[in-house]
Amino acid sequence: MKAIRMQVLLLVFLFIISGCEKDKVDKNEPYDKKITAIAIQGNIVWIGTQEGLSKYDHVEWLSYTIDNGLINNYITALACDQNNDIWVGSTEGLIKLSID
Repeated sequence: MKAIRMQVLLLVFLFIISGCEKDKVDKNEPYDKKITAIAIQGNIVWIGTQEGLSKYDHVEWLSYTIDNGLINNYITALACDQNNDIWVGSTEGLIKLSID
């Protein structure tokens, strides 16, 4: 568990400093967005921001916004349950994402 926490802290640090190199950053990374919530689901790191939800599986970044079904882009809370669903709280309410 400590190793995962260290990875998350390292990711957060990298997001902060990588804002200086926007040309080299994957457009799905939450590099220049205010991080509002973090959740860990197995090997997946979920990061909520003011502009949507980002998923990192140690290979690639995926982003979710209202264009992908979120009810609002401003994420306020994240939680994982025993069914591998991710619960996403936003300023407009709560939704459940079922990711296979």
